[in-house]
Amino acid sequence: MGFVIAALVLVGAVASLNLLLTLGVIRRLREHTARLAELVAGGGPAPELVLPAGARPEDFRAETVDGAEVSLASLAAPALVGFFSPGCEPCREWVPRFLQAAGELPHGPAQALAVLVGDATGMSDELARLRRVAQVVVEPFDGPVSRAFAVKGWPVLCRLGEDGTITTTDNHAALAAPARA
Repeated sequence: MGFVIAALVLVGAVASLNLLLTLGVIRRLREHTARLAELVAGGGPAPELVLPAGARPEDFRAETVDGAEVSLASLAAPALVGFFSPGCEPCREWVPRFLQAAGELPHGPAQALAVLVGDATGMSDELARLRRVAQVVVEPFDGPVSRAFAVKGWPVLCRLGEDGTITTTDNHAALAAPARA
């Protein structure tokens, strides 16, 4: 009889420990899910995806899909820069917002740069629309523009100030028109 009681106590202790660990895992999964939802929705700054506000990207040289050379110095300030990747569902959601904001810039495509990272064949519709309002660069994952901005994820939108420094990396704030002095 003592053996049965000891076995039941041991099973109860193991089950209690299992329940405690399961609840801890569920809590961590909820935290991670909430954080991923913020990043996907573009809510809040994402400094880990790009250089932080106040930083100045390194100078870069790249060729647009139209054959023109673009560099940090050639962008008309203040500029809007967006990084998108084919196959990225949040990127497809942010492209129309980028198009609208870029279309409202007073100097047109000279003030907007859209970077398609990876194989752009999956984004041919977006590419055609982006070319109307922005300079478009298609580059590999470690391309010169992505390296200059230290991009680690997509979509990333940022606004460059008059001096070429990043003024905001928050996707929502980057689409807002810059304040006039």
